Amino acid sequence: MSGEEKKIQLLEGLFGPSKNPENLVSKAAEDALKNPRIYTYAPIPRIVFETLKLMNPTFSIPAEVRKALNEWVKNNYPELYNLAKEELKKRKLEKTEEKILKKIEEEETPPE
Repeated sequence: MSGEEKKIQLLEGLFGPSKNPENLVSKAAEDALKNPRIYTYAPIPRIVFETLKLMNPTFSIPAEVRKALNEWVKNNYPELYNLAKEELKKRKLEKTEEKILKKIEEEETPPE
């Protein structure tokens, strides 16, 4: 089985054979770029982050949440993560989105 066939089989396992994952990712990207914020109820992490912010005024809660969420998605759904990154690269990104994508790539690069 070729690498492409393995990829298709893996994606069909995630989505089922009747749905094209690239089309789903494209539709999801369209919706997500209109409203990229994720809201959740998480009081314990919020308390920890607020404490860190009080200890260090330069601590950025959104940056830490973004980094943790990106890492979690990358580790748990690597195929979808890669499709989503490819989709963002295909689209003409605004400056803010380009900065976010660059930041994600920097966070993925291990320190030397």
